[in-house]
Amino acid sequence: MSFLLRLCLGLTVLVPSLAHAQLTGVLEIPGNGTTVSGVGMIAGWKCEAEGDITITLDGGAPFPATYGLSREDTRGRCDNDGKNGFFSYANWGTLGDGEHTVVAYDHGQEFARSTFSVTTFGTEFLTGAHTQVSVPDFPQAGETTNAASGSGLAGTGMPSDAHDESGRDVPWHHLS
Repeated sequence: MSFLLRLCLGLTVLVPSLAHAQLTGVLEIPGNGTTVSGVGMIAGWKCEAEGDITITLDGGAPFPATYGLSREDTRGRCDNDGKNGFFSYANWGTLGDGEHTVVAYDHGQEFARSTFSVTTFGTEFLTGAHTQVSVPDFPQAGETTNAASGSGLAGTGMPSDAHDESGRDVPWHHLS
């Protein structure tokens, strides 16, 4: 068999398997080229993890990510039950302003990475700052969503005493 024919046959087998390998895990948050601030999530998915999913920031010590979250959008791609999601949290302020890299590992083997930028307020944790904003016509025309930051927010980013104009309690996401 000629060299050229063997090369073509080898590439016919190798290229599809490489393409599949590239689709078995993704680091979605933080996205490549994005800017983050505060405390945020690191998240993505990995088909059939071989071991623990861990994360590193700028080559630091690995820390665990929770794995096995339902991700129905990966069911077909991974040909499994869709429990492929992973996540962890990070305080971006500990990294400082500038460009940084997050890497995701499965059983110590890198499968995804992202380079992103951090913007801080000059401190690891901003304290004493409060604000509230209203977004008109969201989530639907004629409705207003109010969001707040500061203390006493019941961990939701919304005031724990959410009311509409008439004083009725309403779901945090639906203030009109």
